[in-house]
Amino acid sequence: MKSVLLLLSALLISTTRAQEITLVPDGFPQVALATTLAPGELMTPQTSSNLEDWIPQSPVAVGADGMLRFTDYGGRAQPKRFYRAATLPGPGSWLYYERRNPVSATSIIYRCRLDGTQEAGVVPGRYPRLSPDGRWILLTRDGTGPLGHEAADIYAYDVNSNPGVNNPRLIYNNGTSYSIVNYCFRRDNFRIVFDYGSGVDGRLYTTTLNGGQPAALFSNGDCREAMPSFSPDDSRVVFAHRIPSQLATRRTGEAKHIFTPPGLGDSWPQWSPNGTWIAACDGNTNYTRTDLGHDLLLIDPASGIRTALTQVPDPEDGFPYGGAWSANSLWLYAAGTVGGLNGVWRVPVTGGEPQAVTITSPFDIAPGISTAPVVFVGGIVP
Repeated sequence: MKSVLLLLSALLISTTRAQEITLVPDGFPQVALATTLAPGELMTPQTSSNLEDWIPQSPVAVGADGMLRFTDYGGRAQPKRFYRAATLPGPGSWLYYERRNPVSATSIIYRCRLDGTQEAGVVPGRYPRLSPDGRWILLTRDGTGPLGHEAADIYAYDVNSNPGVNNPRLIYNNGTSYSIVNYCFRRDNFRIVFDYGSGVDGRLYTTTLNGGQPAALFSNGDCREAMPSFSPDDSRVVFAHRIPSQLATRRTGEAKHIFTPPGLGDSWPQWSPNGTWIAACDGNTNYTRTDLGHDLLLIDPASGIRTALTQVPDPEDGFPYGGAWSANSLWLYAAGTVGGLNGVWRVPVTGGEPQAVTITSPFDIAPGISTAPVVFVGGIVP
């Protein structure tokens, strides 16, 4: 029996050491540790200088609850602590994003695996947003202006079918010069909410996958609502309250609740799948623009406390359109530029240096495609 246990322990250690993981104590945001785990190895705290090193004893595999359990040991008796492993989503996941040719302004929605492999073009369009079940992608076409918001039409692409005559299907034919900045699905994967108005400020409207005449989401909207995202329980919507650029939430029948301060340019909010956090980006202080985001934020929707997940030093770099959540709510994936390199980057909810998923090649490996920068990450299919 002892030999069997030793063999099992070795297998578990091997599995754990296969990748670096981020460990987050229960009660986040406390200290976070990053390590490749093995018995007897020191774990050096990464975010606090006043903590001692810990030696994990008898590590076990990450359970179905996402918890990695081991005993603290520092030369004295210590209670057992429990850490949540911020592991990457499963290998079967697909990441969807937009590449935009800066010369022709042609945009194509791509997808790749979460390690950056198997990249391929999917369908022409801009600003992709996925349905909760991962079947549908909302996108815009035919937009004008520098960012393609003006006069844009909304389409829905079925990822389970090949592109064809009615795939993507037209959801809303704009027919005006008014702008559509962004949109989202409700949790039923059928109802759709989008912003619509003059410039980059508008009201929130609702329609469905069947199209039809949109209706105002709130009867007393104030034309300062953009970039919607619904909570997982479908009870509240978060959006950018433009002029000034702040974030707000609202329930049907209730008043708007503005929960971030003015002057910081918070925009592109996205509610986490577990409902705990709202991700966004800062720096969009010019309310006539939507592409000036810089650092990624983690925001408590109840208190409005903002935590910067990134600290990109170069003002010319950053994440202009915020990011999209992994299905386990432990990672943000965002399009942006870090150190002069454009691509898709991921950041754990504990913060830290952005990790490259796919980098835009400066060489013309595939003409008109490989050199087109990634501008917008729309979501992940688990």
